[in-house]
Amino acid sequence: MVGCSGSSSDIKESLTEETLPYGVAFREVNDLGQTILEVKSDEHGYQQTHKYTYNADGLKSTERIFYMNHHLLFSIEYYYDASLKLIKQVDLDDEGNTTLLYSYDNNGNISSVSRNGLPFDTYHYNENNVLEKIENTKGNYTLFDSLGRKTEFYEKMGASEEYSEISKYNQHEKVSGIIKEISGEIELLYIYNDNGFITGQYQDILEDGSFPKYTTVFKYNSLGQLISVMDYTYSTPLSELILDANKIYTYYSNWIIKDITSYDSEGIKEYITYFDNSGTLTKKTTFNSDGSTTVEEF
Repeated sequence: MVGCSGSSSDIKESLTEETLPYGVAFREVNDLGQTILEVKSDEHGYQQTHKYTYNADGLKSTERIFYMNHHLLFSIEYYYDASLKLIKQVDLDDEGNTTLLYSYDNNGNISSVSRNGLPFDTYHYNENNVLEKIENTKGNYTLFDSLGRKTEFYEKMGASEEYSEISKYNQHEKVSGIIKEISGEIELLYIYNDNGFITGQYQDILEDGSFPKYTTVFKYNSLGQLISVMDYTYSTPLSELILDANKIYTYYSNWIIKDITSYDSEGIKEYITYFDNSGTLTKKTTFNSDGSTTVEEF
């Protein structure tokens, strides 16, 4: 589903760093607070890099997505009118161009989006001019509360409802510093300090939607940098946690991850992945059970 006008807020937009189920994402910003580099990496070496440019008005003009920082996968170009409203977006990948055209209502809000000349997204607002719902011609939708915060997302996978997914979000007031997201069997809980930095992220994988079976605990320092990831299982429902694995992160001074060290449940070092100061994966050292090491250069 395409983006909206900014009258709503995605819970991820306030994170300076996000931990994914398969790895970590981090971003670099310029002096104006604009994201100019974003890297998503997993522990197996796959890395996707997003690079951004901006026009003279400070609006995003291009986005380029690369595999391993060199193979271009996807590019996006943004076009604006004289009042700085986004009016056109051109997406280019191996299959060709997709052109999105944005229409606005009398209040300046996005009202609809067409895709290659055909209707696609429709936006609905309440009496206070706050976004309530985005729906598209595929049957997908996103719902928002009275403050414009995302509460539910539905994505239909193909023609069958069997593979469709509903994600529900429970966003508490800022004073509590907690944001909760439920997506299928995965529950994510984000905890923030008074300065708005994320200080904890807890991920539970629910069994039959009834109780946590697996838990991943992410710990952050006072700067919001991820410093450790610990995987746990429950021996019985809601009983003691058993540590399965642990990962430790260190950083360069520019916030780019320097290395990730992985330990097993016994605290034995399994491997270390190394990155250069631009965020590119350079090496992985694996510590084998026979005492030898295997080094992979990237």
